[in-house]
Amino acid sequence: MAIVVTMQSYVSKRTPKNIRGMIYAVIGCMGAFGCILYLQLYSFFLTLWPKAAWLAFGTISLIDAVTLVFLLIFIALGKFG
Repeated sequence: MAIVVTMQSYVSKRTPKNIRGMIYAVIGCMGAFGCILYLQLYSFFLTLWPKAAWLAFGTISLIDAVTLVFLLIFIALGKFG
């Protein structure tokens, strides 16, 4: 939820008023889609290895770390932020 609030504050400062609502809707839809993907990944690992629930959280943490590195590279290149 913190990511959604951060993205909305970023959008509110950097986008024109006439498209701001549409971008808020896209952020909400993508957030819901990301939650579905994370839950499906967790369900997959939990059914594959019932005693290895940590594997699902470790994989999600790895995906988040890769995304962070990707964003930091784009911020350093001046393409985002």
